Amino acid sequence: MRIFALLFLGLMLAAGLARAQETDSGWLGVEVKDLTKEEADALGWEAPRGAKVVKQGLGGPAEAAGLQSGDVLVTLDGVEIENVKA
Repeated sequence: MRIFALLFLGLMLAAGLARAQETDSGWLGVEVKDLTKEEADALGWEAPRGAKVVKQGLGGPAEAAGLQSGDVLVTLDGVEIENVKA
């Protein structure tokens, strides 16, 4: 996994907090989906967790951080991601 990209992403999101507060929503610049049981098995995990990047938008924080399709986000700014809704 691209640990440095995720750390950089966290820093970028923290820096953009003021912008997110102005618009009442954050923006990462990716389309994500829940990880399936089969995908979790392939990673050697006991259960699905996180959000899998399906599509990356152009010019967003995710692109700047180097996130790519297929990456799995398991934490964001120190908060564990269970699925795309939580």
